[in-house]
Amino acid sequence: MILNTNSFLDYLFKHQVINKAEASFLEQKFGDISKIVELIVNKKITNYEQISKISAEILNIPFAKLEGREVDLGILSIIPVDLSIKYGLVAFEKAGNEIKVAVARPYLLQSSDIGVAGWLKNIDKGIYRFSIVASTINDVANLIKNYQQKIDAVVLSSQKKDNQNQIITSNLPTMDLSNREIDFETISIFPEEIVRKYQVVVIEKVSDSSLRVGLIDPNDENTQKTLKFIENKNNIFIEQYKITQTDFDRLVRNYHPKIQPTVEEKEIIGKTNTQIRGDEVKYPIKPISKKNDIGPVNISLDEIKTIPSTSPDVLAGKTTINEEDKGLEETNLDKFLGKPVTTVEELSENMKSGQIPKIVASLISFSIIIKASDIHIEPQKDLLRIRFRVEGELREYLKLPISLHPLISSRIKILSGLKIDEQRIPQDGRYDGIANGHEIDIRVSSLPTIHGEKIVMRVLDKDAQNYQLDNLGLNNIDQKRLTNEINKPWGMVLATGPTGSGKTTTLYAVLNKILTPKINVITLEDPVEYQIEGINQVQVKPKIGFSFAEGLRSILRQDPNIIMVGEIRDSETASLATQSALTGHLVLSTLHTNSSSGALPRLVNMGVEPYLITSAVNAIVAQRLIRKLCQDCRVEKVMPDAELEKINEMIKDKVKVDLKTTKFYDKGEGCDKCHDGFFGRVGLYEILVMSDKIEQAIITNKPATEIETIARNEGMITLLQDGIIKVLKGLTSYEEVLKVAMDK
Repeated sequence: MILNTNSFLDYLFKHQVINKAEASFLEQKFGDISKIVELIVNKKITNYEQISKISAEILNIPFAKLEGREVDLGILSIIPVDLSIKYGLVAFEKAGNEIKVAVARPYLLQSSDIGVAGWLKNIDKGIYRFSIVASTINDVANLIKNYQQKIDAVVLSSQKKDNQNQIITSNLPTMDLSNREIDFETISIFPEEIVRKYQVVVIEKVSDSSLRVGLIDPNDENTQKTLKFIENKNNIFIEQYKITQTDFDRLVRNYHPKIQPTVEEKEIIGKTNTQIRGDEVKYPIKPISKKNDIGPVNISLDEIKTIPSTSPDVLAGKTTINEEDKGLEETNLDKFLGKPVTTVEELSENMKSGQIPKIVASLISFSIIIKASDIHIEPQKDLLRIRFRVEGELREYLKLPISLHPLISSRIKILSGLKIDEQRIPQDGRYDGIANGHEIDIRVSSLPTIHGEKIVMRVLDKDAQNYQLDNLGLNNIDQKRLTNEINKPWGMVLATGPTGSGKTTTLYAVLNKILTPKINVITLEDPVEYQIEGINQVQVKPKIGFSFAEGLRSILRQDPNIIMVGEIRDSETASLATQSALTGHLVLSTLHTNSSSGALPRLVNMGVEPYLITSAVNAIVAQRLIRKLCQDCRVEKVMPDAELEKINEMIKDKVKVDLKTTKFYDKGEGCDKCHDGFFGRVGLYEILVMSDKIEQAIITNKPATEIETIARNEGMITLLQDGIIKVLKGLTSYEEVLKVAMDK
């Protein structure tokens, strides 16, 4: 029993649910029934009930509406509740050994042993004969909910209250754990605070939706309420066993694994034959103001005051903030921490506090102080590495005990709305907050690795008003050329460069330059990085079919004057953006090319006709970000004559300057302001403006090198030349420019 994509799409076409072109597109684009169903339902072409009926007809199986139907628990329990939830099916009728099973998504049935049909075929070694019935998602979900309620009723009916109003549970099976060890990953599913308070410990993770736990006192009302709360919040089933106090005490010690001192640690304290204690270890903490040798600071488990624990809300997968929580670390780091974390010493001390909320808040606060764009939390084999990306370069600051990783990652996932019990697939989330007086947007990405989930937090300052065209680092000539092109009522302006080169920032600065109440500006972004008042910003959602191309079609019906498309990724978006620019709209977008001249052949390769490109494109901005020298500690540098000749050759047709009297600078040793000789970054730019000669080169399919030669002859300043100009102004070093601008 299997439903293939072709038969499914043919049926939809024959019954006029979709047309032939749509059927062909869906087959080529997706080829997967589940994705096709999700798309056509989200677009309201049909609904899940109709899809189930169609699937039933193709598969020649019955369809049944089960709304309001009462089913005996004995029938429901033929299929375990965790498997009912996992596969979206439920037993609802029994005649002899024949069991009717309602399936919510019959279009996902597979004939292989790994599918739903295969599982039903092999269950209980042939005791039952299953017949599959198609139903609706709501009906199956309601029956499963009814299934769980009946289980709860059976448990409650076996409970009695004694004179002290305690709940007395039915006898639980006992489990002898005296010869059994439970690894830290399993036992730490429940935080230590919960384990010790309610004397309940995880024994085994049976599946993603089922746990086995051991209890000291099954009759404790608070323990039972907590376990029920965890079950309901996480949609899991908890199987309970009674264990002895001795076994419980032994297992709980697993929350404190012994960490043996390294050779370096032993040398520091001069004790090679004794265990390191927290009050004995004095690690050489390096303040951020010490040149370029920052960190990493090693923190051992013994230095941490207490093993951190989390609340029942964390365990239960809480993803929302209660009213009483507002103003704490979830939204206001300044209020929660009391003061910003400004040095590595303060950061490491907060790490040693053992308080997970404080640890996470401190990492974010410190990232704002050092102007980091990303925080990397990376589990290694024996440690947890913390790195920050500062001015484009990753720097290692901390090494923490690996045992802290599940607690830190869970805390971050709770704040950003991710599933804490899902560690098999990547996840993305976000949350907003305030740090050091700035409104910030934290974008969180989790990625499973062989040692655990790597977490990366991208820190964005939401104050987009700071991005003005006047302070991006454009030279006077380029700024005038760009301003002239963006003031045109229609056409296309593209920003090009590698990831992290500041393309989106440039487009926001352009929007801030031309924004007035008289124009309608709509953006399509993935994600919306900065919020700008007066602009209609739209977040694309490719997973549900709302792509840049789909969004662009909708935007054109919204009477826009200016359209910003976050990125031109495919031929469809390129074609639509070009057509928009030709029909009276100013279109701003980004493209991944190394140079401005390279963007034009890229558009041709994407399928845009050359004659359309020449009519649509106004200007192309290529850019890079380069580190600025700290003006407080920079040092003069004597430039060799050979290098001066090279520099003169690079800029002779653009800048007239006496290089022999010009002062050149290099980075200093670092000061309290900069820490490593650099402070901040500035953009390098080259701006290609469309001309008759460039149009002719595009139409005749000339390569990017010839287009660049034409543009240079017409006055374009290249990235390398713009970098040299900034060297002559003392903003950066010659070596930095060669490193950044010679790669195009």
